[in-house]
Amino acid sequence: MQGMAFCALALVLYMVSINAFAPVRMGSRPQVAHNRPTELFMGGKTAKFGIFSPGVIVAKAALGETKFNKLRGKVISLHSQVITEFCQNYGAYNLRLKLIKKAKVNGDTLGFLV
Repeated sequence: MQGMAFCALALVLYMVSINAFAPVRMGSRPQVAHNRPTELFMGGKTAKFGIFSPGVIVAKAALGETKFNKLRGKVISLHSQVITEFCQNYGAYNLRLKLIKKAKVNGDTLGFLV
Protein backbone atom coordinates (compact mmCIF):
# COMPACT_ATOMS: atom_id res chain seq x y z
CA MET A 1 0.00 0.00 0.00
CA GLN A 2 2.87 2.36 0.78
CA GLY A 3 4.34 1.66 -2.64
CA MET A 4 1.12 2.76 -4.33
CA ALA A 5 0.98 5.93 -2.23
CA PHE A 6 4.57 6.73 -3.15
CA CYS A 7 3.85 6.13 -6.85
CA ALA A 8 0.76 8.35 -6.67
CA LEU A 9 2.76 11.11 -4.97
CA ALA A 10 5.55 10.79 -7.52
CA LEU A 11 3.01 10.99 -10.36
CA VAL A 12 1.40 14.12 -8.90
CA LEU A 13 4.80 15.80 -8.43
CA TYR A 14 5.74 14.85 -11.99
CA MET A 15 2.53 16.33 -13.39
CA VAL A 16 3.00 19.53 -11.39
CA SER A 17 6.58 19.89 -12.63
CA ILE A 18 5.46 19.30 -16.23
CA ASN A 19 2.83 22.02 -15.89
CA ALA A 20 5.47 24.41 -14.60
CA PHE A 21 7.14 24.29 -18.02
CA ALA A 22 3.92 24.51 -20.02
CA PRO A 23 3.52 27.64 -22.13
CA VAL A 24 1.26 30.29 -20.68
CA ARG A 25 -1.09 32.38 -22.80
CA MET A 26 -0.48 36.11 -22.61
CA GLY A 27 -3.83 37.02 -21.04
CA SER A 28 -3.88 34.28 -18.40
CA ARG A 29 -1.70 35.97 -15.77
CA PRO A 30 -0.77 39.57 -15.05
CA GLN A 31 2.43 40.93 -16.51
CA VAL A 32 5.12 41.59 -13.91
CA ALA A 33 7.84 44.08 -14.69
CA HIS A 34 11.30 42.89 -13.76
CA ASN A 35 14.73 44.40 -14.16
CA ARG A 36 16.64 41.21 -14.93
CA PRO A 37 17.52 40.43 -18.53
CA THR A 38 16.33 37.19 -20.09
CA GLU A 39 19.78 36.63 -21.58
CA LEU A 40 23.08 37.38 -19.87
CA PHE A 41 26.32 38.48 -21.51
CA MET A 42 29.08 35.91 -22.00
CA GLY A 43 32.40 36.72 -23.64
CA GLY A 44 30.98 39.37 -25.96
CA LYS A 45 27.91 37.29 -26.73
CA THR A 46 24.75 36.70 -24.74
CA ALA A 47 24.48 33.47 -22.80
CA LYS A 48 21.25 31.54 -23.13
CA PHE A 49 19.03 30.93 -20.12
CA GLY A 50 18.86 27.12 -19.95
CA ILE A 51 17.63 24.47 -17.58
CA PHE A 52 20.73 24.69 -15.33
CA SER A 53 20.83 28.51 -15.22
CA PRO A 54 18.97 28.86 -11.89
CA GLY A 55 21.48 26.56 -10.20
CA VAL A 56 24.39 28.44 -11.74
CA ILE A 57 22.97 31.76 -10.55
CA VAL A 58 22.48 30.42 -7.01
CA ALA A 59 26.02 28.99 -6.95
CA LYS A 60 27.41 32.30 -8.20
CA ALA A 61 25.56 34.16 -5.42
CA ALA A 62 26.64 31.66 -2.76
CA LEU A 63 30.33 31.44 -3.73
CA GLY A 64 30.85 34.99 -4.92
CA GLU A 65 31.78 36.06 -8.44
CA THR A 66 35.56 35.58 -8.13
CA LYS A 67 35.52 32.16 -6.48
CA PHE A 68 32.77 30.96 -8.80
CA ASN A 69 34.70 32.03 -11.92
CA LYS A 70 37.82 30.22 -10.65
CA LEU A 71 35.78 27.06 -10.06
CA ARG A 72 34.11 27.35 -13.47
CA GLY A 73 37.53 27.77 -15.11
CA LYS A 74 38.85 24.64 -13.38
CA VAL A 75 35.81 22.61 -14.47
CA ILE A 76 36.10 23.81 -18.08
CA SER A 77 39.84 23.02 -18.03
CA LEU A 78 39.24 19.51 -16.69
CA HIS A 79 36.54 18.90 -19.30
CA SER A 80 38.90 20.05 -22.07
CA GLN A 81 41.56 17.65 -20.72
CA VAL A 82 39.07 14.77 -20.80
CA ILE A 83 38.18 15.62 -24.41
CA THR A 84 41.89 15.77 -25.31
CA GLU A 85 42.60 12.39 -23.67
CA PHE A 86 39.60 10.87 -25.44
CA CYS A 87 40.84 12.14 -28.80
CA GLN A 88 44.36 10.84 -28.15
CA ASN A 89 43.14 7.41 -27.01
CA TYR A 90 40.90 6.89 -30.02
CA GLY A 91 43.06 8.55 -32.67
CA ALA A 92 40.60 11.36 -33.28
CA TYR A 93 42.90 14.24 -32.44
CA ASN A 94 41.74 16.17 -35.50
CA LEU A 95 38.26 16.34 -33.89
CA ARG A 96 39.54 17.84 -30.62
CA LEU A 97 38.74 21.49 -31.41
CA LYS A 98 35.36 20.61 -32.87
CA LEU A 99 34.45 18.66 -29.71
CA ILE A 100 35.58 21.50 -27.44
CA LYS A 101 33.52 24.01 -29.44
CA LYS A 102 30.55 21.64 -29.34
CA ALA A 103 30.93 21.35 -25.54
CA LYS A 104 30.84 25.15 -25.27
CA VAL A 105 27.70 25.38 -27.43
CA ASN A 106 26.00 22.62 -25.40
CA GLY A 107 27.01 24.28 -22.13
CA ASP A 108 25.52 27.53 -23.35
CA THR A 109 22.30 25.84 -24.47
CA LEU A 110 21.93 24.06 -21.11
CA GLY A 111 22.58 27.27 -19.19
CA PHE A 112 25.98 26.54 -17.66
CA LEU A 113 27.51 29.72 -19.08
CA VAL A 114 25.13 32.20 -17.47
